[in-house]
Amino acid sequence: MDFNKMLFAEKSKLNEHVLIHWIRSSKTPLSFAPAMSFFVLGFKDLLLNLEYPQATTTLEKAVNHHCKEDLEHWQLFLDDLETMNVGQSAWGTKTTTALRQIWSNDNWRVRQATYKMMSLTFQQNSPGVRLLMIECLELAFAVFIEAVRASDSHSPEALKYFGDHHFFEEASHQQGSWIDETHQLDLNELQLTDEESKNAAMILLEVFEWFHLMFTSWYKQRAIFTSPSQVPLKELAELSPKAI
Repeated sequence: MDFNKMLFAEKSKLNEHVLIHWIRSSKTPLSFAPAMSFFVLGFKDLLLNLEYPQATTTLEKAVNHHCKEDLEHWQLFLDDLETMNVGQSAWGTKTTTALRQIWSNDNWRVRQATYKMMSLTFQQNSPGVRLLMIECLELAFAVFIEAVRASDSHSPEALKYFGDHHFFEEASHQQGSWIDETHQLDLNELQLTDEESKNAAMILLEVFEWFHLMFTSWYKQRAIFTSPSQVPLKELAELSPKAI
């Protein structure tokens, strides 16, 4: 089973999602960013659940290394929400307003996708399968961040999670990166058993299916958080830290 070929095929499909096309052409390509909160913050717990408390084999250590590299990226996301001024402008001054939106019906698919992907981490103990799942998640993120960087309104210096800071961290992963195509892990060398290969193929397809549904939810929420006071990304780079 050629997992590398399968992953690139799924990446190609995800690249054609309406959200990705919209991000590339929009003047406010991250207007839906608050809708990502449940997934981005939940991603930390997903990684914690994939880790091996006492890693002994090379693959188990590789899984743990991958997880540790991405474990604190949620804090970059929170920094960007503040930089983009989506606090009071999007949610008002009450914490309950933000929580209502995160747990709203509009955001159900995001929560559902996060729950589903978390459930997959409980079902698989094979380090090879877990490593493949991490690669699926990273490749789906690569589709997203590459679209953001391709946007005419993108300002890579202004943001962390959505900017160059996060992008180059992903590209420089020691175990390989789907952002840097010259530095990728060959998943066909994982030497999985027949049963593990079957499970890995199922997980690969499921992860991308849930990303399609989550992207659709983010796209539908692109106008919920916009306001006249929201600053376009290009202008953020020109503001001083105090002004931001």
